[in-house]
Amino acid sequence: MATRRRATKTTDRYVVIPNNFNLTGETESTQFLKSLNARAAKRRPLYKMTRRAVASVVGEFKVIDSVDLSEAALVQMTPDQAHKLARHYPSLRVAKEVRLRPLRTLPLAAGLHQPRLPKTNPIKTLTVTVKSSETGKPIPNVELVIILNARTGKGITDKWTDDHGKMTTPLPNALRAINSIIAVPKAGYWPAEVTAVVVDAAGDTQVSVEIVPLDPKHTDGLDIIGPRAKTRGAGVRIAIIDTGSDQFDGLNVAAGKNTTGVEAVDKWQDTGVGHGTHVAGIIHRIVPEAELYIYRVFAGRDETAGEVAISKAIRDAVDNNCDLVNLSLGQATEALSISRETRRARQLGTVCVAAAGNDYMGPVLYPARSSHMLAISACGAEKSWPEGSSTHRYVAKSPKPIKGVFFGTFSNIGGEHLDFIAPGVGTISWVSKTEKGVMDGTSMACPVITAKIAGLLAANKTLMEADRDQQRSDDIIKLAFANAKAFGFGADFEGSGFIT
Repeated sequence: MATRRRATKTTDRYVVIPNNFNLTGETESTQFLKSLNARAAKRRPLYKMTRRAVASVVGEFKVIDSVDLSEAALVQMTPDQAHKLARHYPSLRVAKEVRLRPLRTLPLAAGLHQPRLPKTNPIKTLTVTVKSSETGKPIPNVELVIILNARTGKGITDKWTDDHGKMTTPLPNALRAINSIIAVPKAGYWPAEVTAVVVDAAGDTQVSVEIVPLDPKHTDGLDIIGPRAKTRGAGVRIAIIDTGSDQFDGLNVAAGKNTTGVEAVDKWQDTGVGHGTHVAGIIHRIVPEAELYIYRVFAGRDETAGEVAISKAIRDAVDNNCDLVNLSLGQATEALSISRETRRARQLGTVCVAAAGNDYMGPVLYPARSSHMLAISACGAEKSWPEGSSTHRYVAKSPKPIKGVFFGTFSNIGGEHLDFIAPGVGTISWVSKTEKGVMDGTSMACPVITAKIAGLLAANKTLMEADRDQQRSDDIIKLAFANAKAFGFGADFEGSGFIT
């Protein structure tokens, strides 16, 4: 007789959150939520129900983190437990945790599907060597996007050059040509592209990609379209919720905090990807005297950040009297705990600004899509990159460029959700303490608008000294709209335009 195997119970991460806002009085649901959050604060993760009725319904589960005593809690439990918990506490919502990603774009990378590649003894391979166009020196640690067939969306991603500037990968046996190979360096060089690569019938196809060195003083799209704010931002507090930021020379960091829940709270420096540092550098270019509050919500080299870590950062920023919160991250699914915190921020006089997303004119992502946020799309300036760069691929044909300004092909759209547009193509900024790099995306456009609003706010003593309530945040947003001017792409692409 065959031995019966015990079914394993798979668990997932869920957010337990109040269904309504500003609950008055104590209920069984609020008492339960407070007990979860108190346990999270004490780092006592195993929650065992002691009351018989509840124990029979839910049982044991793990408490991971919380936003605040009466706010969202992050737990680990089975789907069945989540379902039963939500039924037992009708005033609580139990939903799977949403994770958000930085909104820097890589050429078509997010939409590419990896083909089946031979694991052993491939008939065909590809070796890419990335070199400096000036010296011929091989460049290590360059990310590569290999678009095998743009029409079918087949490609190879998550590849980097080694210490010798090389990367080798197997190819599908039937492949005859590669649409394009794009090299995306983190620092010191512009991205570059080789197209229409013929694949050898057998053996190794070798391709060399030459990348142009970056002149840190190069005039980029932000320089051309409008790098200056009304003031230098003195006295304005800006929270940057991202991968952290390295403190390059001159960066005005007032405070930093890690809210991942798995790393030390004082480990707020960049994870190493450079995204948060790039965002901070853009704000610094425009309003160098603004006080920056750096929040690292990505743990280690994680590619996504959990909604509770982001929610904790937003709450802390508001409690620190930050005037503006920059969110260069997003996801298609609404994260309920983030929506609660951004709504609270708005009620307490803080304005949250978020990137629209990089899904090639797809719908605006959350949290930018929320009505209490400002959503930002991306544009660029024609001929603001050197010969040999692949940045030209982001120039949209429709809508057509207007007076040297073009819409970024990758940027998401939607007039009912978009508020502003800003330069986000070929933007130069810091990526570490000592290096600068080029990045593209609505991630890069978002901090431009954040900084522009900071410049306006710093010049308005009445608003700076106003009570921190929703009237204040409404008035800040009105001030931003009053100083916006449309390029002419239409509201679907640019909202009210660019803040001058």
